[in-house]
Amino acid sequence: MSSIEARESGGDAKSSETKKRKGAAKGSHGVEKLKKANTKGMAKLSNFFQKAS
Repeated sequence: MSSIEARESGGDAKSSETKKRKGAAKGSHGVEKLKKANTKGMAKLSNFFQKAS
């Protein structure tokens, strides 16, 4: 195995390992707070982009 092949095969293992860890990462404090926000009665974002009649 040449040094180039060794680097390429080692890089693939590291990249797949980091993808697994990123999926399990929890959101930041602000993101978690926004998930709990009460959006009842608020206009939907798509309403702002509709053609005015």
